[in-house]
Amino acid sequence: MASVSVRKETNTLYLDFRYMGKRCREQTTLKPTQANKKKLERLLVLIESQMLAGTFRYAQHFPSSKNAAKFADQELQLHEPSQWESKQKEQIAPTFEEYIWPWFERQKISWRQSHIVNIESMIHKHYLPFLGERKVDSITRNDLLKFRSVLAKVPGRNGREGLSNARINKIMDPLKRIFEDAAEEFDFITPYIRIKQLKSAKTDVEPFTLKEVNYILA
Repeated sequence: MASVSVRKETNTLYLDFRYMGKRCREQTTLKPTQANKKKLERLLVLIESQMLAGTFRYAQHFPSSKNAAKFADQELQLHEPSQWESKQKEQIAPTFEEYIWPWFERQKISWRQSHIVNIESMIHKHYLPFLGERKVDSITRNDLLKFRSVLAKVPGRNGREGLSNARINKIMDPLKRIFEDAAEEFDFITPYIRIKQLKSAKTDVEPFTLKEVNYILA
């Protein structure tokens, strides 16, 4: 039962009540006069009525209390479940950099050494600079399309102005699996949707004539 009591060490009043199954004691600076005691008793009546109505919020009455922070998450979960779920996802989902390395370690056991080296290079050179600090569940399809457009401006080999479409496709392809796995693990929709491969330029082929083939084989 809630009550107003006196703390002997300071000769001041404190509130003693239970909230969410826990005993709470909140100290005041009020001296133990009859008027002060009645004032706090009225406050307890208000608190208990708010608890019954589901409108009590610890921080509204005791903003400086350590208990306010302890109960904040429970209050949000109880009274605003949708906001609580969103907050939980924000707290749980790692950044891309935090996610990619454990993912890489799990996957590489089934890869050839050359593929391991290639993916690790992509992570360092391309993925982390653009996506590394973002939460995996905050990255959108538009972000991935922007990333692809950035790749098109990366200097290519032999003085090329940008990476070839074929190379860009190879860099983008692993992201599909990465985000599928992350989405399944952290319960969000993968942003890698409706992202088609870029068309690669076909190499012009000029086949030998029959006369040239016979000449080579002769």
